Amino acid sequence: MEDISKIDAQSMAGMLETQGARDLVLLDVRKNSSWTDFMIIATITSYTQAQGLERNILEEATKQQRKLHKSSSKAQDEKWHLFDCGDMVINLMTQESRDFYELEALWFDSEDVN
Repeated sequence: MEDISKIDAQSMAGMLETQGARDLVLLDVRKNSSWTDFMIIATITSYTQAQGLERNILEEATKQQRKLHKSSSKAQDEKWHLFDCGDMVINLMTQESRDFYELEALWFDSEDVN
């Protein structure tokens, strides 16, 4: 049986990497989470880059026939942009935020499937 959620998450991660997101991690959190299946964490360098990636995320979600349930605020000083696609959560973070929150450490026993 084909794992559509995993294929979609890998496709989203690939698009983000192609568009310049750095240090991308794609975690399978199904055994550790009841509210999502995959967690994407990537580093961004600027608000402008985050805006461009948001447009690309919306396009990719539309291609995958997904609804974006929630996204973070649009403040220009925002250092963490969160996108909830249901079974996939995307975190775009500045290096400073990524170092501070250490999301990978929270999901330490999840498999990196990227």
